Amino acid sequence: MTGVQTCALPICQVSAVPTDTIAPAVPQNLTSSSGDGFVDLSWNPNSETDLFYYTVYRSITDGFTPVPSDSIGITIRPDTSYRDSGVVNEMTYYYRVSAVDSFYNSSQYSVQTSALPVDTIAPAVPRDLSVSAGQESINLSWYANTESDLLGYVIYRSLTDG
Repeated sequence: MTGVQTCALPICQVSAVPTDTIAPAVPQNLTSSSGDGFVDLSWNPNSETDLFYYTVYRSITDGFTPVPSDSIGITIRPDTSYRDSGVVNEMTYYYRVSAVDSFYNSSQYSVQTSALPVDTIAPAVPRDLSVSAGQESINLSWYANTESDLLGYVIYRSLTDG
């Protein structure tokens, strides 16, 4: 509580403003799901009436304790989800969330969750395949695919039609 006291003897007047120093509860049931280039997070809503927002933290270190530079965003109450689209596929990320009330009291950090975003989109079928016969060889050619994450092509050979 903060206050002001003024006195003019024999009477003193005191006024006070209550100050909230109680942090919100820790966000519960943080879960993650991932896809191609993103991680979706969700958690249960806190019940505090003065809850303001949630802070989302990310690290590439398992068991991390968040520092301010680990913060990747906030969600304003009543939202309890966050999409992280600043990730690289095939890399594991670790997340924690804290709750902040209207007096800027911050909760402890949630239990950690992790996610591994993966590329789920297959490359396009190669276009304009052409075949030419050589002496004791067959030459194949096609237009190169434009996918930036294309690793290569697999060529199959069969002695039967189809």
